[in-house]
Amino acid sequence: MKKIIIGSLMFVVMVFCAQASFAFSVNINDGGLSEWGVTPVSHWHPNDGVYHNPEIQSNGSNSEDQNSSYLNPGWGGQTYDVEAMYATYDSTNLYFAIVTGFPPSVVGINKPGDIAFDFGIDSVLGDTSTVLSYEFGIETTNLGSLTKGGLYSAKTWGLGYNNWGGGAYYGGSYDGAPTEMLAVNGSMLCQGALNYYQYDSQRWIIEGYVPHSYFGDYWQNGNNFRMHWTETCGNDFGIVDVNITPEPATLSLLGLGLLGLAGFRKKKNV
Repeated sequence: MKKIIIGSLMFVVMVFCAQASFAFSVNINDGGLSEWGVTPVSHWHPNDGVYHNPEIQSNGSNSEDQNSSYLNPGWGGQTYDVEAMYATYDSTNLYFAIVTGFPPSVVGINKPGDIAFDFGIDSVLGDTSTVLSYEFGIETTNLGSLTKGGLYSAKTWGLGYNNWGGGAYYGGSYDGAPTEMLAVNGSMLCQGALNYYQYDSQRWIIEGYVPHSYFGDYWQNGNNFRMHWTETCGNDFGIVDVNITPEPATLSLLGLGLLGLAGFRKKKNV
């Protein structure tokens, strides 16, 4: 029993040190994703510690098939393609990056959607009734009434083509697509940093970060979450699921509890 307690305590200390020492730095104005370990088109796999979901393109690999105007999944060609999503965090911020063919402007009747966050991952792809599971959103442009880079508590989401029976198709499922925040609860929670910039002639990058303390108990309680992004039409979309480890303070309390248990065990054996 004593060995188990000591071993558990050592594990807690190791996890605490690893969590406390991890730090991530993003320059959202450097024109690329080098700090993520990513070079779009030639290298989609990021550095360790980054959650990611590069889209499998129509040639069956994690690279673009530029000889095809139809990129699978997604309709409308390269403009509507969502190619990859990345997320990571440190003790202060949540960082995100999205690679897409969609510009930060209106295309036809469509525009970029907002970044949606579903804590607890309660949403079900293909079930639009679960769209309100996305509790938070980050505004990506200045095209509407919300502030670019602002984090909001989402009240109502647009559903893209799901509004009239269509939808985005991804991996065999229609998306219950949260496209843009149509209404929010209260005022902006915080102003994050966000840049929506052109990477090359066919791609744009949405990159930024927000202090994760503004997610409140959703974050502090270690609720894993899903990050989702699409255009307002929902032609194509991307998701990435992120695991949240306990905050260092929580780990410290757990460590103190184990120390107390070890002391109790020692006293009992005297």
